[in-house]
Amino acid sequence: MTRQAVLTEDVLRLALAPDVDRRAPAQLVAAIAEEVRRTPQRSGVLAWRPSMQREARTRLTWALVAGGAIVALVVGALLAGSGRPQPPTLPSTLPAMVLPPLTVDRASEARQLAVGLDDAWILDVDERLWHGTSDGWTGPLTADVSGITNIAVLPDGRLVVSTDHGPRVREFSGEWTDVGRRMSLGLAVDSDGMIWTSESGDTVAWALAGYRETSQGWHRTPVDCPAGGLLVAAATDGSVWTGGIGYSGAAGLARLDGTGCEEVFVLDRLSHDVLALAAGPNGTVVAQMAALGVGNYYQEGDWTDVRTVFWDGSGWETLVTETITIRESLSLGRLGELYAARENGVWRLLAGRWHRVVAENTMVDLATAPDGTVWYATWFADRSLAVKHLAR
Repeated sequence: MTRQAVLTEDVLRLALAPDVDRRAPAQLVAAIAEEVRRTPQRSGVLAWRPSMQREARTRLTWALVAGGAIVALVVGALLAGSGRPQPPTLPSTLPAMVLPPLTVDRASEARQLAVGLDDAWILDVDERLWHGTSDGWTGPLTADVSGITNIAVLPDGRLVVSTDHGPRVREFSGEWTDVGRRMSLGLAVDSDGMIWTSESGDTVAWALAGYRETSQGWHRTPVDCPAGGLLVAAATDGSVWTGGIGYSGAAGLARLDGTGCEEVFVLDRLSHDVLALAAGPNGTVVAQMAALGVGNYYQEGDWTDVRTVFWDGSGWETLVTETITIRESLSLGRLGELYAARENGVWRLLAGRWHRVVAENTMVDLATAPDGTVWYATWFADRSLAVKHLAR
């Protein structure tokens, strides 16, 4: 019999000791192995009593079973760790729609981005519109419209803008159709093609109104909301959200559903400044909120103690609290992933931390296409503008 098959009296005594902890088989096996390693070979074989054999087999069986459980737990932990959220990699441009760079005749800063299924629109600070497709860019297209404040795309692909004279729609022929006559600012389009805008109110600074296209033209439906009225977002469940900041006369957050418009208190049952607002899939909404009043605003242009909050359809969750610049754009992707456009790139929120997924010095805006793809626009030093989408 080989030395490895010989069990010495000392090893057997160790295995049968009453104080052996069956919950620590790794230590038991290591001790037995060490004893076998340093025990010299003996000429005789230890004679086992039947009772000793049975007890030894029982204890070694426990050791093997528990040892296997420990190995399974370790492997499971490693596999679980591999599934934890990781910082996303740089996005790739897919061939669904590739927009060539737009070079303008002067360093006019872009202001807003709107995206359809197969085209994109840019509004610059000079209120000029640029239309981009895979074939190139055309523009400016503002000869008949002035005072544009926001842009969006209808489900059928037409462009809608809010202006100082009310919302207007650009028909496929290039002509403009008047939708409303009141000064409008915030703008959103729902999946049914209804236009929602914040417009100058009769008794408040800004009021929410909806416009639906009929055979007789666009029909206006005013909405009485107790809060908000400046920013507008249309969720996929049919609800419409509106918010604003105190000095605009439209502080707080409100939600319009089938039963009416009610103020929504997210933090401490108080109205808050709503700095950014975006709607996502399945009725989800994300907002950036700060304490009401200019006392929360630094002279350098930063808002402090800003909370990014998320509505999942049943309750609110605070995702992150931070100091931000007032100029930010939020966008929710098709799976509910949250992106923000900041001065130095596009960032994605994962597990309470922002991770940069696009590194650019001058980021303009984010927009979510009807298929849930998130797009971004950025300027370069050569006065060119690039519009790309994040990986689907």
